[in-house]
Amino acid sequence: MGLANGGPEPRFNATFSPVFPPPGPIGFVSQSGALGLAALALLGTSLGVSGFVSMGNAADLGPNDLLLYFDENPTTDVILAYLESVPDPRRLARIARRVSRHKPVVVVKAGRSGAGRRAASSHTAAMAAGEPAVEALFHQAGVIRVDALEEMFDVAALASARRAPHGRRVAVLTKGGGPGILVTDACEAAGLLMPVLSEDTQGALRGGLPPEAAVGNPVDMIASASAEDYGRSLRVLEAAEEVDAVIVVFIPPFLTRAEDVAGEIAAAAGDLPADKPVVAVFMTAAAPPESLSQADIPSFTYPERAAAALGRMARWAEWRARPAGRVVTPPGIDHARGRALLDEVLDSRPDGGWAEAAAAEEHFAAYGIPAVRTRRVRTQSEAAAAQAELGGPVVVKVAAPIHKSDVGAVALGIDSPQEAAEVLGRIRAALAAAGLGEEAGEFLVQEQVQDGVEMIVGVSHDPAFGPLVMAGLGGTTVELLGDVALRLTPLSDTDVDEMLRSLRSYRLLTGYRQSPPLDVGAFAELLHRVSAMVEDIPEIAELDMNPVFVRRHGVVVADVRVRLSL
Repeated sequence: MGLANGGPEPRFNATFSPVFPPPGPIGFVSQSGALGLAALALLGTSLGVSGFVSMGNAADLGPNDLLLYFDENPTTDVILAYLESVPDPRRLARIARRVSRHKPVVVVKAGRSGAGRRAASSHTAAMAAGEPAVEALFHQAGVIRVDALEEMFDVAALASARRAPHGRRVAVLTKGGGPGILVTDACEAAGLLMPVLSEDTQGALRGGLPPEAAVGNPVDMIASASAEDYGRSLRVLEAAEEVDAVIVVFIPPFLTRAEDVAGEIAAAAGDLPADKPVVAVFMTAAAPPESLSQADIPSFTYPERAAAALGRMARWAEWRARPAGRVVTPPGIDHARGRALLDEVLDSRPDGGWAEAAAAEEHFAAYGIPAVRTRRVRTQSEAAAAQAELGGPVVVKVAAPIHKSDVGAVALGIDSPQEAAEVLGRIRAALAAAGLGEEAGEFLVQEQVQDGVEMIVGVSHDPAFGPLVMAGLGGTTVELLGDVALRLTPLSDTDVDEMLRSLRSYRLLTGYRQSPPLDVGAFAELLHRVSAMVEDIPEIAELDMNPVFVRRHGVVVADVRVRLSL
């Protein structure tokens, strides 16, 4: 559809668009010509552009090239992109991670699909296919992903004002109870916090407002509030240490003019630091007063859109402030042995496929990944002998790389040699009844872990994205509950820390309802070992470790599945 330079001379419009937006801070990249036309028209009425490129089929220039260009363009403050695919995603991750440190990158990624998940063959592959991989890439690279063009332009309005909050604590200033409740709900939905204001802040607000006003948060100045009340109260909130951003809501009464309120807001925000933004919500049919845009104060018609944009900018500011992290290689890894072990498997099975349990265990041992004590058996008498050797309760299960619990191929709490022999026979019969008799050649007898929390660690190798590591709550309900986090390798220490803290089940690891805290550090080290493994050996197509028991001291893996592919 063409390209346009909206910045300094030479300005030109080499597109089919009849609209040539005014100069502005927005660089826009589009994989759709038709959508690019619409975007130029919208930008022409609001933000303006520094440049626009429609990539077509990206035969020569793609998103990565244009990110680099707009990063170096001094007139571009915010980069917007509409993408339908992510060519060369690993390079995109490297480029976007660098660019996002100083320029917001806001992306609409179309083409969400569940087809990849339906075709997957393991827990990890089922939960890492398609969109989860895109989400992981954007999160690690600091890309602000939005779901629609409307949201893209909302975030761009806030980003172009160069006001990103340094935290999520928001104060709401309004003159009506209803709007205050709406904004509060919208802030909570956007991941923002609404702290109760300090006694000092509330006292300063009461000094300039009538007794009927509510000063907790939201601050409801009541319907009779004047333009001067807006300015005075906003200055108090600006000075409050417990506030990172302020959303100011105006609904036109009979006596207060929107222009006067906007002027007071602009004047009060004049000395505001860049990391404490003011966002205006003017719930009127008319366009917001120009004094707001002149003061670089973003204005919205609806509170939900203001809160959503502020929430996305707050998350981006948090990402930008966090340490970049470093890739950790734990000690005790025998890289050469790990490579040699899988080469032996591939030599015997050139087409790849699921590795035998014994080979998988040896390979994991080379990378220092601890496993439960296990004996491999083929007969009932061998199962009895293995139980007697291991002692205590054991687990008996088929060694084949299948979902064992789905077909009755695993039994827990086996306390005697006789019971172990009987259980092996029952499992063999269950496999035959399920049409899986060919899988009943080898069985595992393992010590049963009776403490700790069951987690899952896995890897799915995407043809474009490369290896993706998954961690989360494990067991048989992993796909039902979906409490997992994904990241692209190589994993940094920051990546691993974020992965674990983002899990709803993280509290189970740190001590929940009087339970003792578990060894989170050992679980984090396990993830670094897995990251090093799949970076070394790209032939690992899928990997499932489920369950991984996180204990008070250390971790131990109870079940492993590895699929290789050339």
